[in-house]
Amino acid sequence: MFKKTIGSMRLNNSAFNKYFLAASLIFFILAANHVYSTWEEYMSRELSYAVILAESTGAFISQDQISSLNQTNDLENNPRYVFLKKSLQNLENSVPQVSSAYLLTKRDGKVHYLVDSGNREKMNDAADTAIFPNEKEDHILQFFEGGTPSPNGSVHNDGVITSVYAPVLDGSKGDAVAVIGIDYYTKDLRAEAMKRVINSTMTVLAFFILLVAAYMIIIKNVCIQSIGEKLEKSETLLNNVFQRIPVGIAAGNSFGNFTVINPTFEKIIGWTKEQLKDCDWRKITHPDDLPLNVEKYEKFTSGETNEYSLNKRVQKPDGSYSWISLDVADLTGSGKDDRLNMWIVQDINERELAKQALEESERSKSVLLTNLPGMAYRCLYNPEWTMLFVSNGCYELTGYRPEDLIRSKTLSFNDLIKEEYRQMLWLEWERVLARHKTFKSEYAITTASGESKWVLETGQGVYRSDGSVEAIEGIIIDTTNLKEKEEEIRYINEHDRLTDLYNRQYFEKKLSEMNKKEKLPLTVLVADINGLHLINEAFGQHEGDIVIVKASWMIRNCCREEDIIARIGGDEFGIILPITSNEEAHELLDSIKNECTSYNGSNRANSPEINISMGYATIFDELQPAEEALKTANDYMRNRKLFSQQSSYSDIINSIMTTVYEKSQETERHAERLSELSTRVGRMLNLMEKDIGELQLLGMLHDIGKIGIDNKILNKPGTLTEDEWVIMKRHPEIGYRIAMASHKLARIADYILAHHERWDGSGYPKGLKGEDIPLLSRILAVADAYDAMTEDRVYRKAMSKEQAIVEIRRNAGIQFDPLIAKIFIESVLMEEDCSSAIS
Repeated sequence: MFKKTIGSMRLNNSAFNKYFLAASLIFFILAANHVYSTWEEYMSRELSYAVILAESTGAFISQDQISSLNQTNDLENNPRYVFLKKSLQNLENSVPQVSSAYLLTKRDGKVHYLVDSGNREKMNDAADTAIFPNEKEDHILQFFEGGTPSPNGSVHNDGVITSVYAPVLDGSKGDAVAVIGIDYYTKDLRAEAMKRVINSTMTVLAFFILLVAAYMIIIKNVCIQSIGEKLEKSETLLNNVFQRIPVGIAAGNSFGNFTVINPTFEKIIGWTKEQLKDCDWRKITHPDDLPLNVEKYEKFTSGETNEYSLNKRVQKPDGSYSWISLDVADLTGSGKDDRLNMWIVQDINERELAKQALEESERSKSVLLTNLPGMAYRCLYNPEWTMLFVSNGCYELTGYRPEDLIRSKTLSFNDLIKEEYRQMLWLEWERVLARHKTFKSEYAITTASGESKWVLETGQGVYRSDGSVEAIEGIIIDTTNLKEKEEEIRYINEHDRLTDLYNRQYFEKKLSEMNKKEKLPLTVLVADINGLHLINEAFGQHEGDIVIVKASWMIRNCCREEDIIARIGGDEFGIILPITSNEEAHELLDSIKNECTSYNGSNRANSPEINISMGYATIFDELQPAEEALKTANDYMRNRKLFSQQSSYSDIINSIMTTVYEKSQETERHAERLSELSTRVGRMLNLMEKDIGELQLLGMLHDIGKIGIDNKILNKPGTLTEDEWVIMKRHPEIGYRIAMASHKLARIADYILAHHERWDGSGYPKGLKGEDIPLLSRILAVADAYDAMTEDRVYRKAMSKEQAIVEIRRNAGIQFDPLIAKIFIESVLMEEDCSSAIS
């Protein structure tokens, strides 16, 4: 029924609202006038009380006291000053509204503080009076000028402070000798008037409330349903915010005993609400963070503080630790028993880890700068490279202290740079900075000790907002050792390890580079050691290397300093001769030949001789390809090699056989006898002359492989051990390789290899049997055995001829070819006996 009535009024009597608004407006006008009158009345009363207090205070101050203070310079020790100061301070302390009280005097036309409860009568701790502010001075001077200010003239308000002044009068003349001033807090001074105004306002409002109560009830009834819905939505929103806010929040009277806790709190802490009930926060706090946490917690629980915060690490259920920011606050402040605390936590693990990483980075950077094999720097972009900062590595790098280089105190960094690099560095920096690129260059400096060092500088510009260069920053590293290593590697890459001459790669590069007009005529000479392969096989690789080295010495002795000498192959040398004609090249060729002749003439008999074949070609036009000249020189050399090869190989073979005879018991006479006996067997077999010639050569060279067997084994007086016998059996293979190294001896290589094979297959090295053994080897085997048995050896005496024949017959078909053994005994030896009988 009530709702229907209200609805009807709202729908049919809209004038009701207008009347209500008009009445309300009239009521507020009258009420405002009433409130304002109340304010004016009580504010005037408060100011009157303030003026009366000031006048009453001034009445207790005598002229003598003022005169005494004006005439002394030692205020601190003046008893009247002390008395007045304490009086003013008591006034300030006894009246809460009073900010300060002070006594003012006039000197030289200016108002000064004489006594002040707030010590404004002093300046810089000196016994001097402080000048009163100019903006208030007019209010004070009117008292000294004999005027009688109105009550409003005795009051000055500057907003926060309201000042009240009263004169201290001369008892006889009635003149003002001083002015007492009292500063009130305007807010406090108005407090009483404000209370009265509020009371009046409340009374007015009470009447107004009664007026509007009915109207409000109607409005509230209309809106209550809507408000309820909004409150429900707000509660839902608040709950959603609480549940989803990215900050953990919990409340309760102790940690773990939470009345409310949001999911974020559980997520950050890592424990659920149920788990936290039985959890002691001390156990999940990192031991390093526990002392500070305990200290703050004890202050909080003792009431010493009502909140605290700290960053600490908490242990998760898996045993790991995570950084959190913890804030704890007392929400009630009602004591220990029924206090309600709130815990707010934030996940700062990533931030702390990043901070630690940054600190570690800074520490590492500091360590790096300290231990850098060089120096870090920051300098100005000027020709002197004026240093603004250099690291401690400066001393080790340059021999100068950092302070010597900073601001070019002792010398500039440019002074350290070798002169030939200064312009180059400036131009390179100019280019790099213009493009905002990174600078990188290697150059040489001179240290304080005069030592030359190679350094590698890497840096970049620091630019202002307008793009101009503010400074340069970078590092300079000592690369002297690296440079030396590079030089060493470059030397190795360009030189032959054995001879220490240049290698083929360098030779070809220089040949191409030197094919220029200023180097013409440019001659290329190629030299090749004759028979080196044969020397290697006969005397061993080491002896061959010695021949190569000695040959390089000979060539080097004959060349000029500007000539490029290189070993371009195993037994080949190349020489580049700048500004050299054909005639001069031929003179060099003859000079090298003479060196070889001289060496061979003084050479030991058992060392191989050195013979070198040479050829050359000259470039007269820079357009002529260098490769073409090199090919011509090679062709020339190979043609000459064909002519000299035969004598060279003969010389080498003679050297080999001489060495064999010196190493073993074999003699040249033994070789001649074998050659003779073998030839006679061959003729009995009607061999061709070609085979007879090879048989003779085989007799002379069959043991050439013994050059590779140790002398101790060759000349051992007793029986060889098993290991020594294995070594001894290698000499046929060594002889085979030597023979194959010479085109003249290659035709008897297979015979040399098989001359220790046996008819029954028990020989070596291949174990050939019967007629698989070459015929010439079978012939030599019989002759060699007979001659060995009939000659004295270190380990036995010679057999008689008859004994030797018995041995050959006994081993026929076992060691020897039966037919050859029979021919050897019945024909060769019998013929020998007949010849002896006739003679």
